[in-house]
Amino acid sequence: MPWVPVDAWSTLAVVDLGCGSGEILSALTGQFEQRVGRDVSHRRLHEMARGLCQGWQFCESDLNQPFPLADGSADAVIANQVVEHIIDPFHFAREIHAYYGGVGAV
Repeated sequence: MPWVPVDAWSTLAVVDLGCGSGEILSALTGQFEQRVGRDVSHRRLHEMARGLCQGWQFCESDLNQPFPLADGSADAVIANQVVEHIIDPFHFAREIHAYYGGVGAV
């Protein structure tokens, strides 16, 4: 896939797997139409209730399990400093490939 400039992403969806505090998603404000963070953090659910996620959606997820979203539902997937926490990295990579439909950027 050719490199897509960040300024061309304004109508796309990005998913940050292992989003932690959400710093990356917050930094992408205005760059994507939809920003979704997935992490095992219970704390993040409480922050969402207090409106601390700055316009992005958080989904509590165990990234060692199949991803609960439809295949092809993301245009860009971020997995920064998460693979070392994954039991089966090959399964994780297959899930990512299905998640972005093979036509996005990882």
